[in-house]
Amino acid sequence: MANSQPSPILVVGSGPSGLVAALTLLRNGVPVRIIEKAAAFHAGQRGAGIMPRSLEVYNLLGVTEILNLGQLSKPICNYELPGGRKPKFIVNMTPFTEPTPDTPFLNPLLLGQHHSEEIFRSHIEKYGVHVELNTELVSFSQDADGVTAQVIKRSDGSEVTETIRTPFMIGADGARGVTRKALGLTFVGESRPTDRLIIGDLFVKGIDEDYWHAWGDFTTRVVSLRPTEYQDRFFIVAGGRDADYKALLSDRNALIKFIVETTGRDELEFGEFIGLSEYSPNIRMVDRFSKDRIFVVGDAAHVHSPTGGQGMNSSIQDSFNLAWKLALVSKGQAPMSLLESYNDERAPVIREMLSQTTKILNNAMSAKPNDTNAQKATWNRPKILFQLGVNYRWSPVVVDEHRPYSADDAQSALEAYGSETDRTIHAGDRAPDAPGLAAPGVETKFFEIFKPNLHTALLFYPSPADAKAVLDNLATWGEGTVKTVVVLPKGATPQSLPGADLVVEDKLGHAYAAYGDIVADGYPVILIRPDGAVGAIVSGVEGVQRYHKGIFSN
Repeated sequence: MANSQPSPILVVGSGPSGLVAALTLLRNGVPVRIIEKAAAFHAGQRGAGIMPRSLEVYNLLGVTEILNLGQLSKPICNYELPGGRKPKFIVNMTPFTEPTPDTPFLNPLLLGQHHSEEIFRSHIEKYGVHVELNTELVSFSQDADGVTAQVIKRSDGSEVTETIRTPFMIGADGARGVTRKALGLTFVGESRPTDRLIIGDLFVKGIDEDYWHAWGDFTTRVVSLRPTEYQDRFFIVAGGRDADYKALLSDRNALIKFIVETTGRDELEFGEFIGLSEYSPNIRMVDRFSKDRIFVVGDAAHVHSPTGGQGMNSSIQDSFNLAWKLALVSKGQAPMSLLESYNDERAPVIREMLSQTTKILNNAMSAKPNDTNAQKATWNRPKILFQLGVNYRWSPVVVDEHRPYSADDAQSALEAYGSETDRTIHAGDRAPDAPGLAAPGVETKFFEIFKPNLHTALLFYPSPADAKAVLDNLATWGEGTVKTVVVLPKGATPQSLPGADLVVEDKLGHAYAAYGDIVADGYPVILIRPDGAVGAIVSGVEGVQRYHKGIFSN
């Protein structure tokens, strides 16, 4: 298909999912316009937990400030009551794990959502794009060629109506937003009004920042204070079955009294409260993630319990999955049918996310105050929640000649979050890193080679000449679509090769350690998608052509 300069894609909402969608499109050379109903940007820590899979997304997008500024989780100190000063138990929710060559981001980080959003906006602004505040989507319609959106722009008490014509629209406008409702998507699930919480930020002195502090339990009343990246600023979760939420949110003194009575810590000094709100868990997801040219991501597509730290991470991964595909279609390099894979791939992942987080919520809400083991267990976080196993093995646009996925095969049962013990690589899995890749004057690693605007073809051939047939085929893909990397075994001498962008020696052996069994079985061609997932594991030209057809010409 011919390349053409696309018109800006409209992104509705400037939270993490909207910003990731926008930056990914911009990195792919697709213009965007971002509108935001609110008059000011969000302030507060909520959505602070960043899982390792999301850190890989940020690394791919070049948003390295988040990787550097994020903090490791502090140990949780739960106190005996009454008194509130003697620890009942101390537990580390995510004990530090030493990174490995294939997984350099192996520990969740904490960084306030507002802080992450500031960083994303700074990257987006480098492209001359700014979030348009006070701009509300009120209605839209779509036809075969695009979307027509009606928005209201507010400024200094006045309102101006604008009609925006866009080829595609991404609804990142949250659970209460216009997009999902106007599309007529169902929002199946349940509400938990009895499991309410108050969340927000507050400045408090008189308590150390070495621990995440917790008192009480959800069956009566509870307060937890988590230190943040800012001195004396804590993220608070407060509530319980006997809490008067109306009073706590409307009366600062009532909330302070509740904190002091629950914690027993009358020496605490309270400063400013920021972004306090009531949160009631809703556990819901849409029946479909898109209709024709309009898509929903993040909270517009699914809401969940905050327990487990999966929501924000799942939201940005929605956007990352969608945006590279949308970029190819927008530029005329792929057909509209490719966009169906967004729903095919993300829906099973989100169903599993809701299942995982609901289990944790149920445990937290039912743990009794006199059951220390149950209370400790509420802080346990299995490593499956790091999302490194999230995969798309069943996807219609991945090709796996080595271990073909079969819905009829009991061994291939759909496990959208993967397994903590299964180390085999399938098409649809995350692609591992491998440092120590050497060429004359160059030392690099896969996570430096992979880009969010390119496929990467990894060709594991013992001799560069063996890669010629595949390289010749990849050359037909079109300019700016694929980067070709020939990976030679340890001890081989890299040399330039016609058609190869890079020829490297696996100097430390990590690349062949990750893919060696696949290569030994006769499948030396690994195609990595722009979102860092393995798109194909194939033996040669025929498999490459099959994958290309599924992405670029299906």
